[in-house]
Amino acid sequence: MAYEELLSVEIHNVNELIDFVKENSLKKFHVATNSMTFYRGQSNYDWHLEPAVYRNEKFQNESIYIKEFERLRPADFSYDNNFDKLVKMQHYGLPTRLLDITTNPLVALFFACQHNLDKDGAFYYFSTPTFWEDNWAVSFVTDYVFNPETCIQELVKRASERNRLPSVFLENDDAEKIIMHTLSVPAHAILPRLTNQRILQQSGGFLLFGMSITGIEVSKNLGTYGRKYIKLSKLDEGQEKLLCPVIKKIRIPAEYKKSIVEELDLLNINEGFLFPELEYQAKNIIRHV
Repeated sequence: MAYEELLSVEIHNVNELIDFVKENSLKKFHVATNSMTFYRGQSNYDWHLEPAVYRNEKFQNESIYIKEFERLRPADFSYDNNFDKLVKMQHYGLPTRLLDITTNPLVALFFACQHNLDKDGAFYYFSTPTFWEDNWAVSFVTDYVFNPETCIQELVKRASERNRLPSVFLENDDAEKIIMHTLSVPAHAILPRLTNQRILQQSGGFLLFGMSITGIEVSKNLGTYGRKYIKLSKLDEGQEKLLCPVIKKIRIPAEYKKSIVEELDLLNINEGFLFPELEYQAKNIIRHV
């Protein structure tokens, strides 16, 4: 496990970024057969790696946001896959536990430089095992997001009935441990289906954030006596270093942001390319005319 803030390394132009990517792409940090490299750009170096629903006390409202969005627009969220639903909600601005990442380092560089021109930006490099949305652990976490449940026995039953928990865990009586571990994995890196043009243009992926287990209570109530209930909270800042096996963070000084954006524009990495919606196409036309 490693997390590095490369304090002596800065990115001043596109060429320096490419040199960094070339150097690091030659390294294999772990033996997982599905390991991949992802990137993320943030326009303020001091920001943490944190999804929108984990900011500003929104976590307690996560299920309310989701239920209300589904209630108001049921036809837009009628498909079965909860992960696809969450991606669509994220796309339209709902705070979710997804954090955007990309397999294209130039895209990450753009987002690190696009805004907050008076602040240093951050370029993140992740080397991590990668999952697809039909992985049982990803399905289980997203199912929890849409149907929160704190009773451990009920979570095991849910996993068993929906064939999401591999039978070997059930047979070995390790189901409760596996369930708690799965919910508390800091993040799963996921390659999504290309369900919208924006994901395609941005070579998008996601970190699906987990939670911290802050305690377990055994019920003494008559109707639920002996049942175990877990207390869950959002990840704290100290767990940021555990999100992926390898994270590297590089500073982009504020004074270089404008020139980097201009260089990226020459490579057609700009709002017009990354955001295919008409409003961004209009903005891009005005900017270039």
